[in-house]
Formats: sequence, C-alpha cells, structure tokens
Amino acid sequence: MSTTTKRIAGIAAGAALLLVVVWYFALFSPESHHLTSARAARAAAAQQVSSLDAQVAQLEVVQKQIPADRVKLASRTAAVPNNPQLPDALAQFHADAVLSGVTLSSLSPTEPTAGSSGSATAGTPSIDVSISTTGSYQQLQSFMTLVSRMPRTVVLNTMSISAGASTTLTANFTAEIFYAGSPTP
Repeated sequence: MSTTTKRIAGIAAGAALLLVVVWYFALFSPESHHLTSARAARAAAAQQVSSLDAQVAQLEVVQKQIPADRVKLASRTAAVPNNPQLPDALAQFHADAVLSGVTLSSLSPTEPTAGSSGSATAGTPSIDVSISTTGSYQQLQSFMTLVSRMPRTVVLNTMSISAGASTTLTANFTAEIFYAGSPTP
C-alpha cells in the first residue's frame, strides 16, 4: 500500500470518525434525551389515566346509588317534613282510627313548639296531639300499631286506659309529631 493510499485511507477514516462524532452529538444524543423524556411523560400520563379510571369507577358506583338515596330521602322527608302539615297528620290519625275500628272521640293538636327542653328532642319542632278513643282492647292495640307505622314520625308520650261499659275501653293518648322547619306554622 502506498503512502498516498494510506493517507487517503487515514483521511477517510478521520472523516468517517468526525461524521460519527457529529452525528452522535448533533442528532443521536439530543433525540435520545427527548425519547427518555417522552417515555417518562408517557408513564406519568398512564399513571394519571389509571388514577382517573379509578375515580370514574368510584363515581359510577356513587351514581348507581343515587336512586336508592332519593328513595331514602323521600322516606325521611315524609317522616319529618319541612313544615307541620297538620291536616295530613290529623287525617292519618283519623284513617288509623277507622282502620282499627276505634271511635275517635277527640283529636286536639296544640300550637307548634320547639320541643321540650328536658326531652331527647329538645329544640326539634313538634306538635302535641291529645287523642281520645274508645274501643275493645284489640281495637286499641290495632290503633296503636297503626299509629306507630305512620310514615310521619310520631311518639306516643302518655297513655291512660280506663274500663267502660262491658268490653269497651277508653284510651287517652298524648302524641308528639315532628317536622324540620321553624316552630311556627
């Protein structure tokens, strides 16, 4: 091999090495860095998507519970309405008396109050209702059962029973019905 050929081969090898070095620093290294950054960003995005998918699944479960929660809310609103709804409550007492067969002698509500200060319902708006009934023991028992099953929250606070003619009993009750609003109707 002649010197000229060696020189040309050396220059070609040097030029090739120079091209490789320029390619590495100008193209490969920056793109490699961008690729690494892109992979890290993709992994972070995948983790965020996974987290969001979990949140969506939880929200879908909550969304499926909404109809049942609305039914519960309606039931609780019926039990403790926002206002006294006294005519409805008195009509329910009357309907229970008719169903049980007792004679409803009197049904006297009081003014709405904020609840007795010594009771467990202190501050809860309520209306006391005095109820006088007559009927047999079974009829009175049926009436009390029907009152306890009213959709409205009712507490029978006092009860007195006295014997009447033959198998007839007279019962006097004091009931308390509740609502969620202010004490004045």
